[in-house]
Amino acid sequence: MMKHASVLLLTFVALFTGCSQLPRSTRDHDSEQARYVDATTLTSGQQHSSGDVITSVPLHYITAAHAEAELRADLPEGVRVALIGQSKSVLIQGPVQDVVATIEVLKTLDVR
Repeated sequence: MMKHASVLLLTFVALFTGCSQLPRSTRDHDSEQARYVDATTLTSGQQHSSGDVITSVPLHYITAAHAEAELRADLPEGVRVALIGQSKSVLIQGPVQDVVATIEVLKTLDVR
């Protein structure tokens, strides 16, 4: 009887732990909702619909690791920055206007 109760308890704990790892809402996975928009298009001054975007910004003079470190200090709320492997590009994701502002800051960092 005690063995049966232990098995049931462990099964319940495993199920509870597994379920607690599931997203609680669709907003928990912004990358599923973000649409890709080219960085040049974002900074061209065109009007863009609201919502989250993701873009890749190529770097010319600084490394992606340096850019990420510099940007993380002053990122607007909801904006994420990530490296793309060892390449000279940075991924930026978040609300349109905040991503555009982050790209502008990145342009000031990526100079000789």
